[in-house]
Parts: sequence; C-alpha cells; structure tokens
Amino acid sequence: MDYQIITADYNSPYLEQLKKWFESEWKREYIFHRNIPNPLIALSGERLLGGLAFTEYPNPEKEGMALWINALFVKQENRKSGIASDLISAANEMTGSVELYVLTHIPLLYQKSGWTIISVEEKNSVLKAPLP
Repeated sequence: MDYQIITADYNSPYLEQLKKWFESEWKREYIFHRNIPNPLIALSGERLLGGLAFTEYPNPEKEGMALWINALFVKQENRKSGIASDLISAANEMTGSVELYVLTHIPLLYQKSGWTIISVEEKNSVLKAPLP
C-alpha cells in the first residue's frame, strides 16, 4: 500500500476524523495540544489511515517537562502494514535532538524502532526514543 506520512496543520480536515478515532479508542475526549509539534498523519491519496499526536508531560528522568507521544492510532484494516512504525520513526525524526517519551502497553512496537524501556508501570511501559 502506498501512503505518505505528513505533518498536519491544526486546520487540516483530517484532524477531526483522527480526533474521533482517538476518542473512540480511549473512550475519553481528546484535545490536540498546541505549541508543540503538530500531529503526524498517514495518508493514502486522500484517505486517512492513521495518525500520531504529541503532548507535554513531566520528564520521567529529571526535573521539568518533556515531549511525549500522546496518541497513536492506525485504522484496524491498515494495521500490521508498517504504518505505526513509520509514524513513530517520523515523530522521532521530527523532534530531532529533543527527548521524546511514550507510555504504552505495546512496548515492542517502539523497541523495534530503537526505543529503550526506562520503567514499567503495571501493564504499561515508559520508553525513550533514541537520540540522533
């Protein structure tokens, strides 16, 4: 399947659909955070396949705030095709030398892209992206 990963600007028509997917998956209202990197989306032509959004949250390793992947979603029929891994890699490239973290129940997805587990909390792991 041919697709591209692009940065979505906050008035992108695709963000409303991505927001609905996030809310459906996690059963809570979702708000895109501004003043941090814009969300990334995966598109095949004009069709939205998935996306990733960021947030700021306390740094798990030192004082201050850090950049985190807040949500990653790929439409069910497009899973297992590399889209999630490509979104993660694009997020890592986009943030460059900024430390990037995630809290996830699927750490292997991130470990395949070189992320390191820094702690485990019940069923979730906190991972850190590799710096370039």
